[in-house]
Amino acid sequence: MLREAAAQGNAEAYYQLYEHHKSWDRGDLDKVPLVTRTEAAEALRKAAELGHPFAMQTLVRRLEDGDIVKRDPVAARYWAERAVANPARDTSKAGLLVTLGRLLAASDKPEERARGLEILEGMSKAEVFGARRELAIAIRQEDPVRARTLLEEARRPDPGGAIVPLAEMLISGEGGPADPKRAVS
Repeated sequence: MLREAAAQGNAEAYYQLYEHHKSWDRGDLDKVPLVTRTEAAEALRKAAELGHPFAMQTLVRRLEDGDIVKRDPVAARYWAERAVANPARDTSKAGLLVTLGRLLAASDKPEERARGLEILEGMSKAEVFGARRELAIAIRQEDPVRARTLLEEARRPDPGGAIVPLAEMLISGEGGPADPKRAVS
């Protein structure tokens, strides 16, 4: 039924085909999956193309990680732009902007990188979760002192994301004096 609905252009049906592969079929390795990896990847992309908001967000992550679809940072940036313009219900648009900013800041195109840094600066000032960490990571090479300061500020609200890069900087003495003992603690 999902394939039938998808063939008629139903974005939700395409997304559910992806979900079916992702969660249902993968539990039993001896069983032939009803939805193949290739079909699931195509279904996810088609759902995104048809404007399914959560499919767009999921596709961004998959393109960034390169698991069910081939890693493609350029396509990830494209879909992140579309996800920001059409966020899924109960999704933080600010969080999507942090993702977009991170992806743009990693671009080798100077104008995209500048735009990404601008987005991350704005989200950091607005105290959006993860923005300081991502800004720090993006500017770490050019401005290690500021990056370390941003990570120090992000340490308490974002311990899962800020502590590792901060510890690396403390160990190596990047952006300030080395403090391996503090890094380990």
